[in-house]
Amino acid sequence: MICLSGILVSCEGSSLFNPETKFYRKFYVSFERPEPEPGVEFKNAESLSIDEIPMWTTISVLQGNKHRSYQYQGESVDGEAIFKYFDFTYGLDHSVDHVYAYYPMSFGLPYLKDVFMEGGSICYSLTGGRLGTIPPYRPVDDIKVAVSEDNHLHFKNVFGFLCARLYGEEIPVSSIYFGTNTDEMATERAIISMKLGGTPSYQPSPDFDCELYGVFRPLGGGANIPGDQPPITIGKSAENYTDFILVAEPGIYSKGITAVIVKDTGQEWWTEAYDSHCFLATSYDPIVIHRNKIALVEMEVKPMPRLFYTTTDENPVIQEWGGGCDWGGNSLEYNLSTESFAVRVIRNGYEDGRGFYTFSGIPSRIADGAFNMCKNLSSIDIPDFITDDIGKWAFGGCDNLKEITLPPVSRIDTGAFYGCSNLASVSLSEGLLSLGVDAFSYCSKLSSIILPSTIKKIGNNAFYGCSNMSSITILAENPPVIESPFYGTDWPICVPASSVDKYKAEWPDYADRIKAI
Repeated sequence: MICLSGILVSCEGSSLFNPETKFYRKFYVSFERPEPEPGVEFKNAESLSIDEIPMWTTISVLQGNKHRSYQYQGESVDGEAIFKYFDFTYGLDHSVDHVYAYYPMSFGLPYLKDVFMEGGSICYSLTGGRLGTIPPYRPVDDIKVAVSEDNHLHFKNVFGFLCARLYGEEIPVSSIYFGTNTDEMATERAIISMKLGGTPSYQPSPDFDCELYGVFRPLGGGANIPGDQPPITIGKSAENYTDFILVAEPGIYSKGITAVIVKDTGQEWWTEAYDSHCFLATSYDPIVIHRNKIALVEMEVKPMPRLFYTTTDENPVIQEWGGGCDWGGNSLEYNLSTESFAVRVIRNGYEDGRGFYTFSGIPSRIADGAFNMCKNLSSIDIPDFITDDIGKWAFGGCDNLKEITLPPVSRIDTGAFYGCSNLASVSLSEGLLSLGVDAFSYCSKLSSIILPSTIKKIGNNAFYGCSNMSSITILAENPPVIESPFYGTDWPICVPASSVDKYKAEWPDYADRIKAI
């Protein structure tokens, strides 16, 4: 029999092992149960408990100055589990006075890089082991430790748990990946320590980091749905949801997490249609993970975000992965990089009469130089999730671009539309705060423009070379901060009637051109 939190669980069959030999050892094993945070309920709570030790599970045991691994093979005697000697890890320079045990992940044993004593506590330095993502969650996939005075091992969870409640797109899941929305991440190296009678403490090692992966820092890695299991389908509504449980480091994920879900279509993930059967779920709410507690986050599953455009020749605006050109025709490899968009561009294609970018996350800006010198770009539909800025030289030199409608972005940066010689119509939304230097310089077909009431700053030469401009309308009641934005122009500047005197006082160089709307 095996003890589960004080309850003996029957294991049928007689013992084939002689526990008196040096190759076998008896342990009385029990496991700590994870506890939901207050108010958290989910469908598959029973999956978080271990009712019996899975066959071939290995535990590492440190006693005296010996560090050995033992493997359970489904045998029990007198209520105690029989483990077979599996491996000798190494000896210690000093002897320890208690029994310390480590319960590893079943799908790849983390390497015990170092074991040492500190302040009366045994400490394990772990490297190489990823936290486990389900589905389905398996309790053997996370790290547990035990400290005992004898062979009674009560394993306690080192990490916490996160219940990701997904709904929205009723799709069968092939694989799923979780990650944080900031540089916070699950590390692959940490110090785990525990004293007799205490609980595990966890401290990530400061000397280890992992690379940015797509949209996010990996939180729990990824998992494929095993082929021998029926497909898991995402629930269609917030009332008909699907829960996924993953192991997570204790801490605060200040900007939430993102899940990338790959639909089960029978195709390999690397096919051209990859982006069309990938879905995204994101929550930006802070998430606090406590040891042995189960937190909850609810996320709506949506198709991967896309940005659409058209071109004069029905070819993609960028001919090679991460391409684009600068003013000298040189490749701009940074265009579609993580550093620019803060998300990965999965695909840039052209189908059914329009081009598109598919992103691995939701970008908040148009990257610096993203469409710079794309001579064949004729139109672009900038989605509402672009809220931060239109980057520097983002559309510079796009001389076939004829009109642009911008969502409520906060900034239009330096040279964003510089040299768009056929741009005749620009529509700006409330929420725009600033125009950068040369933002619309040399847009020679532009005849007028309306700046919203939220505008606070207009950069130098913002409209220089706009030779067809007949007027500009500024809806802001308070004059924006300016840096000679209208140099080389002579057209009227129309402002709210109640603000005419204020504009003339603060913009004396343009006082004779300021008129009421």
